[in-house]
Amino acid sequence: MKQMLSGFFSLMLAGWILYTIAPESPCERVERGALPVRIAFEGVRWAGRYYLSTETRIDLLSWSLDADAATQSFIARLFYGPTLNCKA
Repeated sequence: MKQMLSGFFSLMLAGWILYTIAPESPCERVERGALPVRIAFEGVRWAGRYYLSTETRIDLLSWSLDADAATQSFIARLFYGPTLNCKA
């Protein structure tokens, strides 16, 4: 079971890397690179949709937007330097 899960994780990681580096546009690469953060927050919001108050869900949405922007900024600075401007 452990070997099957590690194989699945390796396959998902390789797929995500290929998906991320496929486009020619650096801005699209940065956006695709932050996909795991968006998926994680979407999963948390989905899991708590019946258990969290409306105010908490709005806060969680705000945090997810901030985390996505911070992740994209980090990836852009890490791979393309401070000169990449993807804000359109």
